[in-house]
Amino acid sequence: MPQQHRIVSISPPIAPVVLGLNNSATFLGATAAGVIGAAGIDRLGAHQLGYVAAVLVVAALIASELAARRIAASSPSSAMPPAGVPGPGKA
Repeated sequence: MPQQHRIVSISPPIAPVVLGLNNSATFLGATAAGVIGAAGIDRLGAHQLGYVAAVLVVAALIASELAARRIAASSPSSAMPPAGVPGPGKA
């Protein structure tokens, strides 16, 4: 729910559209996982599939960090605190 709330708060007038796009991206990711897993098994074998997953996890972490930095740079007043850090006025 926090992700959907943030998406709606970014653009309330077109909330149904952006929520639909978010859901579509989620389904696309689930589909891509199956395709990449099948291709990894076919090319590298099942025992090496963990390495493919590790590379994708690192790529996702890098993309997430870059996106967070870009969001923070574009709007410093509304930047969200890092995970586990209470926001202003919260103890």
